[in-house]
Amino acid sequence: MGHDVSEFHRKWPELPGRLIVQELPEVVSQARELNLNPKIELMEHDFFEEQIVKGARAYYMHSILHDWTDDNCRRILANVVPAMRKCHSKLLLNENVIPGTNAYWETTSLDIIMMADFASTERTESQWRTLVESVDGLRVVKIWAARRGVEGLIECEVV
Repeated sequence: MGHDVSEFHRKWPELPGRLIVQELPEVVSQARELNLNPKIELMEHDFFEEQIVKGARAYYMHSILHDWTDDNCRRILANVVPAMRKCHSKLLLNENVIPGTNAYWETTSLDIIMMADFASTERTESQWRTLVESVDGLRVVKIWAARRGVEGLIECEVV
């Protein structure tokens, strides 16, 4: 619905470039009712199709991949890779990153919910690296974490 992009624009309104929210048609329709800042473009898009915005500086996904199996995640990621420009574009995945040991119960309980409801999983840093780097042409640059075991930002680029 554009909440992340709206907050980004609120904090850094002077940054150049386009701000685009991509979603399925029914979500774009709902987002139009929110009267987002005119600088934010709403665009219909299905992430199981090829990315239509080419050469962006950043592609950002917030809590998208944890809902999907590894195979579907690879399909989603593989659709972004051809649109990315080497040495320019970044793919930023804002997801939970579970520590390999001593994980917080809140994050591991969400892992059980993802498994039961979607046959998916919350992933450890190692699992994120394995998943991302199993997609041809994509690599993890760094995983940024504010606190251990909660949301992190997985910075990826094309090779």
